[in-house]
Amino acid sequence: MKKPIDSTILDTLTLRIPPRALAVALSAGMLAACDGDELEEGSVQFHPEPVSVVQAAPASEATPEPQPVMGDNMDLGPDVFAGSWSPDSAVRLPRARDNELALVAPDLDPEVLRAHGAEPMKDLKIAVKPAAGTITSPTGYGHYCSMTWATGGWAFAWDTNGNDPCAYLIANSGPGGTIQRAGMFSAAGTNQVVTRCDDGAIFLYRGAGGGPLSSAFAAGNLRPGCIHTVAPQALPIFERSPFPSGTSVTPGTGVDFARGPAFNSVLDTTAFGHPSLPHGDVDATIVDFKGRARTGGWIDGHDAYDYGVPRGTDLYALANGNVIASRWLNTGCGGSDDPTQGEVYIRHTVARNPSTYNETFVAAYFHLQSLAALSAGTSVTSTTYLGDSGNTGCSSGPHLHFAVVRETNVADSRFFTLTAPAGVGNNGWGRTIDPYGWYAPLNIDPWAWRAYPNGALSINLWKGGIIPIAPPQGNWGTGVD
Repeated sequence: MKKPIDSTILDTLTLRIPPRALAVALSAGMLAACDGDELEEGSVQFHPEPVSVVQAAPASEATPEPQPVMGDNMDLGPDVFAGSWSPDSAVRLPRARDNELALVAPDLDPEVLRAHGAEPMKDLKIAVKPAAGTITSPTGYGHYCSMTWATGGWAFAWDTNGNDPCAYLIANSGPGGTIQRAGMFSAAGTNQVVTRCDDGAIFLYRGAGGGPLSSAFAAGNLRPGCIHTVAPQALPIFERSPFPSGTSVTPGTGVDFARGPAFNSVLDTTAFGHPSLPHGDVDATIVDFKGRARTGGWIDGHDAYDYGVPRGTDLYALANGNVIASRWLNTGCGGSDDPTQGEVYIRHTVARNPSTYNETFVAAYFHLQSLAALSAGTSVTSTTYLGDSGNTGCSSGPHLHFAVVRETNVADSRFFTLTAPAGVGNNGWGRTIDPYGWYAPLNIDPWAWRAYPNGALSINLWKGGIIPIAPPQGNWGTGVD
């Protein structure tokens, strides 16, 4: 049975295509062609809340007003308008191309596509079911796609229903484009966006749903080579604590958002809503996931959580995943039970359809005193035993050093593949994030942009109701304290 064309395939789409930069806003029903405030080269703008995208009328009276695109008894939803960024023209996209919105629905009957003048996208790999060791994606998440061309043109599209905006951009753009970022965002929840353009401008947004994405697109108007990196504030995929239920845990040092290299590794917490003591500091060397200055007990530049637990505490995988490495490493450090520590690296992949939008994270465990027999490539679940915690390697007391590295949509690339480092690898990875996310009252995760080319947007990865351990010195949540 043939499936009818879905009128909600792309409910939000904005793109800029060389050599003529076109814009389409399906959900708004009007051309999103707003002139953002001019910035000096290399400047940064903070936008705690999304700004409205100005709806533009036709560029000149001499140009006919665009008309709704309809055809073949299809209901495409909101009217589709398109326009050129040049000051004296506005044009309508060819109808045949507009009807090819069907290209982004991977399960449509190919005959339906051909009936509307489109060919199925044969070069996209559609994952019918998640591979072994991957995590079934939570609901309520859409897809975004950021592309660039060597000419300086760029395109940015997103869809709250989880369809394929990259496929749409590829089908409707000039040749030679490169997908710079492609991943997930929350359709209704909070998202953060970092926009970097070739002229050095940086734009930072946080807000609900597609609001910050629209603002980021508008901010890049008339700027060359803009790349948009997006992340939801929360992506609940970790099912459990690394420890057995009832384990006595003493939280210690956590992730430091002021860690370098950038700006002498200090932050003014006023920008994050903390202007005064006890959490305010204009030159904070240690800043936690709520944007608070930390003094005493924390380590500058630390990029993981240290959880004090008794020697021999069983450790477990957090969710479905695949082992990257389970190994012994001689750190050469003294003062612990043994200079050789056990280490385990587990890759957690959130499976999307198509896999273009998969998001991957690596959970790393250090200072183990025993290891389970797990070879690289082994699939694990939340019941898989990894080994026992200890006081090995560069350690001054029994604890688990727990880090999460983001592999997709990091500050300088669409993805990279983490390999277990040849030497001591506990700290210093450029893409280590805070698995509790970023919850400061104002502005976005500074680690996502100020340490470029290092850095990545932190995401709260724990499933609701089972947050395993409250970060030190404060309850987990969205409040200030």
